[in-house]
Amino acid sequence: FCPPFQGFWALANAGVKTIDSINNPEMAAKVQFEAIDATAMDSVQVLWDWLFPIEAMGCKVKIPEFGTIGTVSHVINSTEDAENLEIPDFRKFYRCASAFKSADILIDRYGKDHYTIAAIPGPFTIAGELRGVETLLYDCMMDPESVEVVMKKALEIGKVLLEMYSELDVDAINVGDPTTSGDMMC
Repeated sequence: FCPPFQGFWALANAGVKTIDSINNPEMAAKVQFEAIDATAMDSVQVLWDWLFPIEAMGCKVKIPEFGTIGTVSHVINSTEDAENLEIPDFRKFYRCASAFKSADILIDRYGKDHYTIAAIPGPFTIAGELRGVETLLYDCMMDPESVEVVMKKALEIGKVLLEMYSELDVDAINVGDPTTSGDMMC
């Protein structure tokens, strides 16, 4: 038993604001301890701020009081933007540093007797966040060549993330790509 993204609901359930959990990864991990221990989860999602790369790539985001951080502006407006987009050192980004600190604390506590999972966005979700989901879906129909360029950049980002995530001592890396869902694509 492991509910998806238990991180954000556990924080909200404990009354911990999203920004406070980022600013204090030790407290964020402690809140997870309480939720995990109270529900007897078999597995633990140790890294739940899975869209941190989007802000690190230059998109503006809105950090809600509670819950998942949403993208409000995009950085790819043309194929040239995609080709020229530089991938930063994610480790130096504040949300990444916080997420990995919380993950390390949770892995230290639960890694021996729980199945540990880190969540990572899939390439189409990355592309949608960088380009805008509606625009990307429109491009799929009207300008598929541009989608290839955007997807190539999203795959580069995904490879960098997978390399970084592979250093975590987790049992699984869950690649979630909800933007490819049937509801979005049909």
